[in-house]
Amino acid sequence: MFLLWYRLQDADKRNFWSLYGWFTGFLCAGSIFGCIAECAQLAYARSVVEYSESESESNHLSSNYRPADALFWQAEASKWESVAEPPDALQMFLISVPLLMVLDRLMHMAFSTSGSLSSTWVMAKRVSVGIVFGLHTVSICCSAASSFYSSQEVPILLDLRAAFLANDTATRTALDDRFYRATLRTNYVQSVMLLSQASSFLFMIALFAVVFVVCFRRIKEVRRFAIQKHGIPMQPMQQMPNSYEPSARDGESIVIAVGSSSNRASTSHDAKKQQAFAQLLSFIKEVESQIVITVAVVFIMLVWIAICLLLDGITESATDICNSANQEFVAGAFCNPCENSYALIQDWLLLSPEFTVLSTYIPAQLALLVALWGMTSKAMFQSMKAQVQNSSAKL
Repeated sequence: MFLLWYRLQDADKRNFWSLYGWFTGFLCAGSIFGCIAECAQLAYARSVVEYSESESESNHLSSNYRPADALFWQAEASKWESVAEPPDALQMFLISVPLLMVLDRLMHMAFSTSGSLSSTWVMAKRVSVGIVFGLHTVSICCSAASSFYSSQEVPILLDLRAAFLANDTATRTALDDRFYRATLRTNYVQSVMLLSQASSFLFMIALFAVVFVVCFRRIKEVRRFAIQKHGIPMQPMQQMPNSYEPSARDGESIVIAVGSSSNRASTSHDAKKQQAFAQLLSFIKEVESQIVITVAVVFIMLVWIAICLLLDGITESATDICNSANQEFVAGAFCNPCENSYALIQDWLLLSPEFTVLSTYIPAQLALLVALWGMTSKAMFQSMKAQVQNSSAKL
């Protein structure tokens, strides 16, 4: 889409840069940060698996180096966790900006008068954008804090590994308590980050629902006004295929087929006027279909993303963690006796990269691509295609 836009004439570029240029730019940047975050999460999952296998083997083998290997892989997991959080939060922010651009176009269609929004709706739009940006600012700040706390866990775990190899029990107990406190801070800021992201998407879901209803009413009003303005008596006929058929005279009337229905109009009006009216109705039907499909896909994808983020954030905040002061804590045990059901859900989420892909990356990109299609009219696609053909002919 960016290359097609780039090949347009300079005058057209200036008109569409504020929409298509920024939209494709944010989409590309969000995809790059998403790739970085997913690669880091895959490395994190691999480190956790190695850590769990090392702990499991330590229960069956007498070697003292198995728990030391587990601590090494646990330090690796903390390192990759610190790398994954900031790009993931930035990706969520860069996903939200193009969706706000789609929402802005829908708001102009729903609430504009004489081609511009009133001061009230301009203020409402600014407040809505401020809320979304504020929630994502909290998310980005928490991701930075989570990255900092996760990175602090790495030297603690490496020192704990050295103390374990030296068989220094007192140092191991002190370091384990430090690691316990650092992990609590990491879990807390991660839960705030996820819940703020979920709140921003839930807020956008509500905005899309309200604006969509108003847009749909506005389109019906435009259709009704067009019929009244032209004064063409329309009588419903039998259902026709979903396409626009050229006007065909039938005695003293003319058949106009738009969408899935056919209408008969009197031929007392000029034929060109009737044809222009049919094209107007076809255009209204096309815009209506694009809005319905765009909002439906974006709505479903945002609901799914918000549910997954809420599940992740709630389980992250409710996870139980053991430290050496707990009497039930067993150092090096494969099954932590303090883990509750929320901790087990969190482990499943963290060790399932396919869940991350299906819950965030694919729905977000699908919603943005459908939104880009919904914002691009058929005339724009034809203009881009003609420009490409002209460029090829010159070459």
